[in-house]
Amino acid sequence: MAMQMSLDFNKLKENKQLIFIIAVLAITVFFGKKVWDKTSRELVRMNQEIANSQKMISLAEDVAKLSEEFGKFRGIGWPLEETVEIMSGINQIVNKHNLQISTLQPAGFNKQENYSTFTLNLDIVSDYFGLTQFLAEIENLKELTRVIAIQIMPEQGSVQAEEPSVRAVLSITAFIAKN
Repeated sequence: MAMQMSLDFNKLKENKQLIFIIAVLAITVFFGKKVWDKTSRELVRMNQEIANSQKMISLAEDVAKLSEEFGKFRGIGWPLEETVEIMSGINQIVNKHNLQISTLQPAGFNKQENYSTFTLNLDIVSDYFGLTQFLAEIENLKELTRVIAIQIMPEQGSVQAEEPSVRAVLSITAFIAKN
């Protein structure tokens, strides 16, 4: 009988080791999940900060390029105040009608005897109604403006949408009177 007790005691001892191992594994998994969750949230936050920083860097680079371009334009006698005012007016119309600008790029400046012309290339995405409102309001800018070229095409992937979008690539010329 003494032998039986020692065998049961050994089995109990083996079971205690198994129970201890299972408990240690359970605790490790529990705390590991907590650490993983915290780390995952921290990684998501850090990735968002990185994405925001990259956007800010890209914006700063764009502003620097635009500043450099305007410096070149100023060097050849380009009337910057007037052209910036025209671009600002166009941007206000774009924002008013919730259009998306893909490209807004000065394309040319031409001096005449009594006036100058400023050409601007624009690539926008909108619905048909927004585009027609934009084109109508371009004529109401303070400066005399006209659309000299326009190409309208359906925006990829929007044909089957409830409100299909169009992409309009256009050139606008503004006339600036000499003072």
